[in-house]
Amino acid sequence: YLYDFTEEASKESPDLEVASGLIQLAVAESKKAVETGPNIVAAQEISAIIYREIQEVADGATDWARSSFEKALALEPNNPEILTELGKLKLKAENKEGALVMFERALLVKPDYMEAALILASFDGEVGNIESAIQRLKTALATNIIPDERIKGHFQLGVLYYNNQSYEEAEAQFMAALRILPTHSNSLYSLGLVYQKWGKLEDALRLFERVLELNPGNKDVMEKIKSLK
Repeated sequence: YLYDFTEEASKESPDLEVASGLIQLAVAESKKAVETGPNIVAAQEISAIIYREIQEVADGATDWARSSFEKALALEPNNPEILTELGKLKLKAENKEGALVMFERALLVKPDYMEAALILASFDGEVGNIESAIQRLKTALATNIIPDERIKGHFQLGVLYYNNQSYEEAEAQFMAALRILPTHSNSLYSLGLVYQKWGKLEDALRLFERVLELNPGNKDVMEKIKSLK
């Protein structure tokens, strides 16, 4: 029901009555699951996910999501996904300190949990603690084997290196992401920026043109190509 709601809501002209009905069905079924198995982690977690996904359209859903995640965490205290989800809800409530505690706990129990590592690296970067941000991502990448997560980790690590003017290290990270997914537009574009810094304008132009092929009509990329030509 949640999947169907998401599909309906993403339409150009969604049927609000249908969408509302699907939300009600999703919530009703998740409640049945929790009532049937209150000590089953998956039931509490799915209930929390449903509430999380409907936060913007249902009053009180954020509090219900937090409550369900907290119940799930009580049943499984070392689940990094639940810890991270609670951290994100605390951020939404502007409780940054509490959120950071959740993210740190997630990495304590699973050092290669990429989502928590990315969030904490972002916070480190915001306060200028680049070395800490870099180390977080390097630690996560050391043992994480999930391709999508490795792409995100390599790319963000590359951005940190690039912003720190460590262009060779940045190139290596963008290349690592592209070895996993050769069409990763952000890595292609960022690698182009590295080559532009080095004066390798033909290589940079080739990469920007590839990004434009993947993202037709992107004005920023078109301007970048025009300036190089």
